[in-house]
Amino acid sequence: MLGITFGYKHSYDDWNLILTDRDISLPEPNRFTVEVPGANGKLDFTKAVTPNITYKNRKISYTFKVKGGPTEWDEMIREISGYLHGQKMQVVEDVDEDWMWDGFWTLDKFKSDRHVGTITIKGDVYPYKFMIDETEKTITGNGTLNCTNDRMQVTPEITNTASATIVFNGKSVTLAAGTHKVADFVLEEGDNTFTITSTGTTKFQYREGAL
Repeated sequence: MLGITFGYKHSYDDWNLILTDRDISLPEPNRFTVEVPGANGKLDFTKAVTPNITYKNRKISYTFKVKGGPTEWDEMIREISGYLHGQKMQVVEDVDEDWMWDGFWTLDKFKSDRHVGTITIKGDVYPYKFMIDETEKTITGNGTLNCTNDRMQVTPEITNTASATIVFNGKSVTLAAGTHKVADFVLEEGDNTFTITSTGTTKFQYREGAL
């Protein structure tokens, strides 16, 4: 049965909850506007404040049917609320198992009649969903390395076994052997090409985020 994994607990396998509805909102962009007396509309300074659009947290809601009767319902509510209510955790949907949501979760409400119980779990999560597995790109010796990235900007972790000179977007940095993060090396959406001069192996590692 398809469901949702909250941290280490699966909604159906661990709690016998049947997923009936999932509501995933798009995150609201952060905008910076100013009203000018006597002028039409507003002045939008969003791009002036930051060159890249940022977003507010995303809201998620899952609704489940609860098996059993009133006695089982009360016990289940205690277990679920004790486990996740107000907790920060990573959540994975069976229908989108390569990605995860990261945020705070609450047991929002429980409703029942004599025969059917339903519960709603809500999340206040980071605007981007993250790939569960980090992306890794590796090159040995000299050459070019392309790091394809999704929508969220990210700074890769670079591990090199020997001194390496790396050029990206016209900026050149020489790194001693080790693990580094370079503030100027920010991956944009799409292809990001690095030119590397080294006698060793250079690895780029980063986690992609998508809207």
